[in-house]
Amino acid sequence: MSFFAQLLLALQHLHQRKILHRDIKTKNVFVTKENKIKLGDFGLSKMLDASTSYTASAVGTPYYLSPELCEGKSYNNKSDVWALGCLLYELCTFKHAFDATSLPALVMCIIKGEIEPITQPYSVALLEAIQLCLRKDPERRPSVDELLALPVLEAELKKRGREVAAEMAGTSGVERPLFTQGHVETVLSQVSSSRAGLDDAMPFTNDAVLSELEEAEEFVDLLQSLRHALDIQDRVVNRVPWIKCFLGRDLVDHLVADLRLPGREQAVAVGRKWLDAGVFHHVGKSEGFSDSEALFRFQADEIPIVLNVKEVLRGPAPPPAEVTGGLERAMRACVDSCSTTGSDGASMVDYESMAVGDAFQEWCAAAQELQRLQLSALPYTDRIALLVNLYNMLLVHGFITIGPPHTPQQRQHFMCNTAYAVCGQQYSLQDIHHGLLRANKKPPNAYTRVFGNGDERARVAAVVWDPRIHFALNHGTKGSPPLRVYSPATLDRDLDEAVRGYLARHMTVQTVRANPHGGGGTVKVVLPAFVDTFREDFGGSDGAVLRWVAQYVPERDQLLDALADRSVRLSFRELDVTINKTLRPAPPGGAGGGVRRSVMARIRNKGGRAGTPDGESGRPGSRGPPPPGPPRAPAAAAGSMGSADELAQGLSGLGVVGGVATGR
Repeated sequence: MSFFAQLLLALQHLHQRKILHRDIKTKNVFVTKENKIKLGDFGLSKMLDASTSYTASAVGTPYYLSPELCEGKSYNNKSDVWALGCLLYELCTFKHAFDATSLPALVMCIIKGEIEPITQPYSVALLEAIQLCLRKDPERRPSVDELLALPVLEAELKKRGREVAAEMAGTSGVERPLFTQGHVETVLSQVSSSRAGLDDAMPFTNDAVLSELEEAEEFVDLLQSLRHALDIQDRVVNRVPWIKCFLGRDLVDHLVADLRLPGREQAVAVGRKWLDAGVFHHVGKSEGFSDSEALFRFQADEIPIVLNVKEVLRGPAPPPAEVTGGLERAMRACVDSCSTTGSDGASMVDYESMAVGDAFQEWCAAAQELQRLQLSALPYTDRIALLVNLYNMLLVHGFITIGPPHTPQQRQHFMCNTAYAVCGQQYSLQDIHHGLLRANKKPPNAYTRVFGNGDERARVAAVVWDPRIHFALNHGTKGSPPLRVYSPATLDRDLDEAVRGYLARHMTVQTVRANPHGGGGTVKVVLPAFVDTFREDFGGSDGAVLRWVAQYVPERDQLLDALADRSVRLSFRELDVTINKTLRPAPPGGAGGGVRRSVMARIRNKGGRAGTPDGESGRPGSRGPPPPGPPRAPAAAAGSMGSADELAQGLSGLGVVGGVATGR
């Protein structure tokens, strides 16, 4: 009952300031040694305007979503009350109030299902309070203030009032109250507002700065201040123009002088982490961050390479079903004609044959219709199927038109800047993967979510994240899931098949017995490495990951028994991250180069590449010959598929690939 009262007081504090938490769950509630409750993780919180009491952004954790949110309706602070009811039910029963084996089933269970009665010996008043919180009609669901008025909480509230009074009596007044304007103040915000009074004897450490940057809003503010402080301008190096870039040395100077990092080495370490997270890129996508005159460009200053705007479409938009049907047919033709399964079971793609085939030209034409497609007009299942297909084909389109990656920097740039235009908005591979399909979760190593506050694109994001989608996304490597077409009518079944098929190839279960002649032993489970990278999507802990996986493998009972006996060991295996390109022998007589040049010439004429006047990211348009000077290496030529060794070089991690954008 004490926890219930403290959580209600925390929510009352938020709701009085028109702030919705939107992610109340057991993992976000922290308990001190004194049994005091702390409500944390405000990454999905939203501050409502003074003129409105509702919002419509679809975010949250599946098990705690309210019925109105599942139905796509606007919701208010009553949605937090529903999540609190789910949390209390879980504390009383040690199981979720609503549970299912798939996302659609879970949504239907929340909307239509009923909770199982609580059989444990709790007071009738507490059980009735939980029932009030879990009323499906938000109009009949009580507010936080109404719950605090329940007689069952009177004693706890009086006790808490005495504790607070004692704490206030023993502390001095606080000059600046925290959390009064809808954001959490951290060390960085205190410094930025009281810069003159900063104690010079207390410099920030590298770890302290990085930990504070986890606050998304703080990080956005910090980047804005950096972009104003740094000398960002167009530059010319060796007769090559680079737009909107800064020197690595200048960023190091700013971090040391203004953020008080103790040394230049620590500043370089911060810069390298930001580079890895995609905050900025090397202009040539070929170097890491360094304290030098190397040039870098913030992601916000990059010009995306939009691949479906060769012709800007005008006039009335066709029906959404017509657009999605055309895309599905075109993709199916591409996959059927150019996708095969290798001898090792890997999904292979003949990119060069696809590039000159009629099916790919049909896809390019169909993709242009995305300019007039309203994603919000699609039913939820249709939208998810479309986004999975768009991700897979956008990556293929980028491979053919731009070229595959050679280095981690090129891969990061490719993911952030290869995009399609959809109804006036640009969606890159990263936007589709982490922003739309993963319900705007943070990408690995990132400091912020893909869509920030006020980003209209978040309105069409997935309501919740379905981990099965990880097994549907093809990242252009041999170890990634096969390239296939997903249809709305069979999406649930197709995702189940994708998970089962992939785990059958890439998961191993082995029983190791301490005594060869006896029973028992340890069950060793090896899973693909991306499950570890995204383990929070699968439940977080080893046990949660294995319970999720057990639904899709024949060894289900063996895994669950081993979990119950605590006799299971989980490890992860890196997958084959070489490109999934079908390699064909070159024609005799050294004619391979001519064939490849003719292929790529046809691609450039018909492939629909756009973004800047000359199709390059951030380089001033020029149709004339290049300026005189030392020749540049051909490895970064636009559209070059590269040799087999070049294609494999640098592809590591998850199989999430990017491409080499040759713009300056």
